[in-house]
Amino acid sequence: IRILHQRQITREHLQHSHQLMCQFHHEFEKIYCERRADRIHFMRPCLHAVLHIPLETVRVGPVTMYATWTIERMIGDLGGEIAQPSNPYHNLSERGL
Repeated sequence: IRILHQRQITREHLQHSHQLMCQFHHEFEKIYCERRADRIHFMRPCLHAVLHIPLETVRVGPVTMYATWTIERMIGDLGGEIAQPSNPYHNLSERGL
């Protein structure tokens, strides 16, 4: 993952990261799913998406340029700070100042 968060990534690093991602995915599946269809629910879509990050990096650039998890985290944190149901944006406006 660290390889894929760099500003500049060489083709060799991308190939290496793809190999590591495939290895992780295979080992996770072997350990937690045990190649059984009734345990496939352990393989979440986000784990499958990890396989595509190196290839998407070639297509659209480093993952930090298009990922949304940082803004989603911030929205969740700010949503937790809404303490007054009658005036939900008051606390957020105070936070923004």
